[in-house]
Order: sequence, then C-alpha cells, then structure tokens
Amino acid sequence: QLGGMRTIGYGRVKKVQLSDKKISSLALPDPAALAGLKNDDGIVQFKIMPQYPFCLSQPQTTDNLFASTDIIPGAALLGSIMTTWNHLTGDKGKTAAEVKDTRKELKDNFNKLRFSHGFPASRKGQRPVVFPKSIVKIADSKDWYDVAQTERPCLIKKQTPNFAVDWKDDSDVTADFGWQKLSRQLRVRTGIQPESLRSEENELFSQEQILPNNHYWLASLDLNGIEEHEQDKVLAQFCSLTSQGVFGLGKSKAPFLMEPIPVRETLAAVKVSSPEPLEKNIWIVTLQSDTLLGSPLDLDETSGSAALKTLYETAWDQLSKGCLRQVRYFATQRLSGGVWLRNTMQRGQDYYKPWLLTESGSVFVLTTGTESSVEEAAACIKEWLRSGLPLLGDVRSYYGLDQPDSEPWQCCPWLPQNGYGEIAVNLEVHSDRFKPNEYTFIDLQLEEEENPHA
Repeated sequence: QLGGMRTIGYGRVKKVQLSDKKISSLALPDPAALAGLKNDDGIVQFKIMPQYPFCLSQPQTTDNLFASTDIIPGAALLGSIMTTWNHLTGDKGKTAAEVKDTRKELKDNFNKLRFSHGFPASRKGQRPVVFPKSIVKIADSKDWYDVAQTERPCLIKKQTPNFAVDWKDDSDVTADFGWQKLSRQLRVRTGIQPESLRSEENELFSQEQILPNNHYWLASLDLNGIEEHEQDKVLAQFCSLTSQGVFGLGKSKAPFLMEPIPVRETLAAVKVSSPEPLEKNIWIVTLQSDTLLGSPLDLDETSGSAALKTLYETAWDQLSKGCLRQVRYFATQRLSGGVWLRNTMQRGQDYYKPWLLTESGSVFVLTTGTESSVEEAAACIKEWLRSGLPLLGDVRSYYGLDQPDSEPWQCCPWLPQNGYGEIAVNLEVHSDRFKPNEYTFIDLQLEEEENPHA
C-alpha cells in the first residue's frame, strides 16, 4: 500500500511489473571466513535484522485484528529461509529434499537444523530472558520477590503475594530481564468497491506491526543434530543461501538480513543460566518458550491439580531418564489449535487434538533422582540448555508425529527444531530476589474434600 491514506485501506498496489532477471545461486564462502562462528557446543548465533515492519500474529482475541508478538519464532525463520530457497531455485512449495540445488549436505540435513526464537536484543546487545512465573509482588510496593525456593506457602511483609496473572503491569520486571518496548503501528486494510469507492462488506481487518527501527533480534542455530563431519559444510551452504537476505517473514512478508556473530563477540543472556545446582542440589528450570511437556490423554474437563502434578512429574522423570525429579512448580497452560491447524497438520486423524502447551515463563524446581548423582543430573541439564527439551514418546504418538508418510514438522508446529523447548536454569533472580527473612511461612492443613475439585 502506498500514499497518505494507506492505513485506512487505500493505496493498494494492483500490479507490479518485474524484470526477468533472476538472482543467481551464490557460491560457497571461503571456509576460513566461517572460522570462529561455531562454538564448542556446535551453536552459531545470528543477528536477525528485519528491513520492514512485520506482524507475527499471537493468539487472536478478535476475528479481524492480528496483534504481533515481540519475538520471532524459530519456525518463522526456517519457513522464510525455505521460501527464499524455493524462489532462488525457481521451485514453488518444495521441501528441502525436493529443491533442485547443489547444496547437497544442506538439503539432506535441513530438517535437523534447530533455530531458537529470535528475541529483540537489549540496549547492551544481549539476548533478553523470559522472566520466571515464580516472581511475586505485594501491594503498595515497587519491590518484587522470587518464591521458587520456598518450601511452603508464605506471606511477604505480612501481605499476600501476587503472581504475574494478577499484575496490572509487568514492565518493571520485563525491563530488568532485558526486554525493550518496541514501536508498533496499526495497519487497517479493507476491500474497496471500484464503482462506488465504498468499503466492501466483511473485508475489513487490521494488523499490528512491529517497527524494526534499527533493532535486531538474536537467535541461535544449533547444528548438533547433524553428523560432526558434515557440520562445517552445512554451515557454509546455509550462509551462502542466506547471505543475500531472506524474505517472507510474517503476514507482511517482510525481508530480513541474517548476520552470523563470531564467538569472540557473542554476549551472554541478560540473566545468565548455570547447569550447576543451587543449595540442596536443586535446579530451577524456566521455560523460555511454549513447550509440549505431555499429552492430555489422561486429562479432561474434570481433572484437578493432582492430575496436572502427575503429568509434570512423569514428564521430568522421563525427560531426564530418572536423573531428576520434580519438587514443585509454578506454571500456566493453554490449548492451541483451530481450523487451519486442524486442516493442515491433523489431516487423516480420527478426531481433533489441540496441543496442550505449558507456557513460557513456567518454573519447575527439580532435584536429583533417588538413584542418580549430581554429575548425571548436571549433564542432563547441560544438554537441555544446549538443544532444548526433546519431545516425549507419548507426545509424539498422541499427536501422530511418527507417521511413516510425513515429517514431524508437517504434523506439529511446536517442535524443538522450531525453537520450542528452550530453557533457562538457575537464573540469578532465584537467589537475588529470594528474601526468606521477609517471608512468614504458613502451615496449611487441608481436609480431604468429597469433591476433589471444590
């Protein structure tokens, strides 16, 4: 759209005439130019620099308003890269294995690449962190606290603590974790009748778009799913594919640049994670993205907190192969699905299965299993920090991810390869904001109810 009235639906471009010149397939970069990009864990950090406003829609609250998230999901990055690859090779709608290209190693391993979500860099150039849901506030106080290490319910300064679901504003907390307030614009669009120049019926919708304004987003490419002797070739071919820019981001199909960051320049996250345990051999895991931690097979509308607790206890036991067990948790959940996802990712299934997601920021306090050592548990935590949480077998079977005639990405958007399952561990806040001298602990003795959901 062009012109001064473009934000209310006018100025729509009807046709564009392009020259027939095609961008040639670029040559591979010199291997020496790639030295120092990949760290010892097989991870390369990238700057993502959108060139135009973009909209990556979050769950809709109204039918015709698309509000954008601040983050760029790994799935959106991989999807845009694949779209660009299709255009460069003259293909359309092809998978990596089907494109006519000489980048053989990249073609063979494209589905093994894992991109983390792109988070907008802080003013210091660091990647922000999703704050833990164990953080609480009290009334009439600007201070805030963390209760992940509290073993019992408590009052703080003799007041009831409020969790994030009850806050009116979280900007003071998010700023401390490196999140900036991004500029936005609302673009309203509608169909216009050419004869009367009036709006078409039922054609009005609006997008809330993020304005890049010289910001950049930080994301990481994990090569650990690829054989070690092929990683350098895959990285070289990936850099050659993306070096001229990538397009197709979000609903506005915005182009963006991808710049690999040398290891010597990589900055740690705002709140540094550590695989080393805290006192009493505990690890506090904070989800940095929505995560499939279990299937709802044994849950229904009558399930209570006991069933959810069992689901999470089972999940962590299976994820760690018995190395870790759950002590307590602070989590929220949501169901994701809808007509489009049902028709595109659950074709052929007998009934509709919305995805049960544990939301980012959820906190799980873990300790060593009954027959495991601290070293075994720490090694498990370190692997999760590097490559995210894998999907459990019951999740894969429930959502049909092991179908022989399709790839997992064709059946589920919430895969680790798409940036989901990222965690932070033992953030500084769990110690710095844990102030037991100001807590009054409460002993609760609850009588067993006949109705467990009362």
